[in-house]
Amino acid sequence: MRTPAATALLAAALAACGGGATAPGGAPPRFGPAEQVPAPVSTAGWEDSGFISPDGTRLYFTYLRMDPVVFLTEARIRLAGPLRPGWPTLAPYDTIGAELYRSDLVDGAWTEPVHLDTTINLPEEQEGDEWVSADGQRILFTNGGAGGPRGAYGIYYAEQLNGMWQPAVLASSVGFPFVSGDENPHLTLDEQTLFFESSRPGGQGLQNLWMSTRVQGQWSAPVPLPATVNTPGVEGSPFSLDGTALYFDDKGSGRGILYSRRTAAGWTRARVVVAGAVGDPSLTLSGDLYFIGGGAVPGGFDANIFVAHPR
Repeated sequence: MRTPAATALLAAALAACGGGATAPGGAPPRFGPAEQVPAPVSTAGWEDSGFISPDGTRLYFTYLRMDPVVFLTEARIRLAGPLRPGWPTLAPYDTIGAELYRSDLVDGAWTEPVHLDTTINLPEEQEGDEWVSADGQRILFTNGGAGGPRGAYGIYYAEQLNGMWQPAVLASSVGFPFVSGDENPHLTLDEQTLFFESSRPGGQGLQNLWMSTRVQGQWSAPVPLPATVNTPGVEGSPFSLDGTALYFDDKGSGRGILYSRRTAAGWTRARVVVAGAVGDPSLTLSGDLYFIGGGAVPGGFDANIFVAHPR
């Protein structure tokens, strides 16, 4: 658990930045041109599910050597990415794996990404859609495997003890209000509000955003966000530092990254802040927006991590 001193420090930092400042008049935030995060983070492989730490010094992401778009649309394997440190060596996971990595910002440059941990990254599974606490001690992620050691697709939780990651367990087993099919979990900075995407009954459409709050140590029954946010289509990858300013995506269908704000009258109508086939937004306390973008390359597709600074 976070200490009271750390909680106070985070609260002060969040208050200083407004939790994601809006433009004058309540308009959505504005961002400058997107810049690709350079090598060694971005490669010819597939960098996905980027998540930036609140202070902007640590970047987590999912890495795939294989082009998933080509695999899903053409049923062929296109290998493009390098063998990163810690990558599985056992076939077929050396080809079809998806592993979590971390890079640190040191003296203005991103370090060579490191394999997050063999306790979190099981070669037979596919890990992604991660949220990591501000102190780096707790993680939620979506496990995409169904036949590996974990035995079940779903959202998993793990924490560190004496600097070592403990085995991940189904998050529902430790009190989180998830059911089968839920994805992309995200907690606010104070870890008292939970957002995630789900196709459970009660939403507006195919895949929508849901919210739960922690009350006296227990998570409330999740509720879907209203029609100002959720549509008959797909909404996913929610991100909010303060539970008020919410960023999310439409899973690459073209609208882009959207923004809504919770007011006394409810959630405002979602507005696009970055257009295009982009997704997985996360922000620093200073307002830098990190997200996944990319496009066609010879023979297939590529995805990388980008950043846009606030205007």
